[in-house]
Amino acid sequence: MTQKLSSTIDGLTGLRGVAAWWVVLFHVRTVIIPLFLNADMVSALVQSWQRILHVNIRPLFYGWMGVQVFFVLSGFLLFLPFARVLLGQREKINLLEYFKRRFKRILPAYYFQLVILAVLSFFGLYQSTTWTNWIMHGLMIHNFSSVYNWELNGVSWTVPVEFDFYLLLPLLFLFIRKSGIYNFVLAALGGAIIYKMMVFSYAIDKEVIYKVWLFGQLPGRIDLFAFGMLGAFIYEKYNQQIQQFKYKNYLEFGLLAGGVFAVWLLIKFLMSMEGKFWLGHPSLFFYDSLLGVAILLIVLGITIQGKLTKILFANRLVVYLGEISYSTYLWHMPLLLFVFQNPQIKKYIQANPNENLLLVLLFAIGLVLFASILSYRYVELPFLRKK
Repeated sequence: MTQKLSSTIDGLTGLRGVAAWWVVLFHVRTVIIPLFLNADMVSALVQSWQRILHVNIRPLFYGWMGVQVFFVLSGFLLFLPFARVLLGQREKINLLEYFKRRFKRILPAYYFQLVILAVLSFFGLYQSTTWTNWIMHGLMIHNFSSVYNWELNGVSWTVPVEFDFYLLLPLLFLFIRKSGIYNFVLAALGGAIIYKMMVFSYAIDKEVIYKVWLFGQLPGRIDLFAFGMLGAFIYEKYNQQIQQFKYKNYLEFGLLAGGVFAVWLLIKFLMSMEGKFWLGHPSLFFYDSLLGVAILLIVLGITIQGKLTKILFANRLVVYLGEISYSTYLWHMPLLLFVFQNPQIKKYIQANPNENLLLVLLFAIGLVLFASILSYRYVELPFLRKK
């Protein structure tokens, strides 16, 4: 969901593309399960596909972690010019230009989709809802309501969270100039953990979805943005020396491997919890923070721009998927619901799940990709190119 950095850090754009499609795969699972009424049939299908592919595909269904990747990347990208000021590489930040770029990056595609969904809803082709819901989405304050947070488009709750961070960042920079980046990161980490403990205590008897909503607010995610900001500071301060480092490819491999391995361990841990996590397990309050550190390692590894990054994240296909990732993120959920909730498609899948589901899934993914390309080319790019 963040803007492409530059041609010299294409790997981070590629990482954004990987994160976006990880989110898509997660929502494929959440959309398909109701189709079969229970999770048992989906588990049976997953086991069948794993035997065919000889690969454990269950970690793919933890794609909600892609949102954490977006937050860390946003912190990294947006703090780069601020980090240069801290390091004396530039004198000041043009806040007018800063906000102008942020508005052009986020708002056009968001409001374009909102208008399309409103028109479809008016003609009975999309879910109907209240005027209050439309207004709250229009003002980007729907994330403040547990009722409207996931309405209209289940993924749009992250847009106001990111936007709030955009607005808050210049104020955070004032704090950082006085206290230092490391003290800020510690304060953000401690604040996020304390916030989660407080809201969990308040919502201890509430449903899991209510707790998820509370945890998703900016105070509960500020540590992820802070880790990205720290990464930007480290990059600006040490990148020149790292590029001259004789063994930089080994350093790149170590950071990428360490970050990916840490993410894998966190997924395995979550799989072992078997529903105990949201009951108040101690790890609940700092799990996202550990995930943020793991993502930061991956981001720092990519910024080295070594051989492995060029192969995995900076190739043309993955970079392009990153460029269109914001549109992919916005459009995938409505389109998945459009496909999988169609009565005729439901009957077709249920007639022969092992084969027909895969065919429909490929069609849905193609539809999402097509819509992403159109939205990026005809909605995002025209605004991004305006000066």
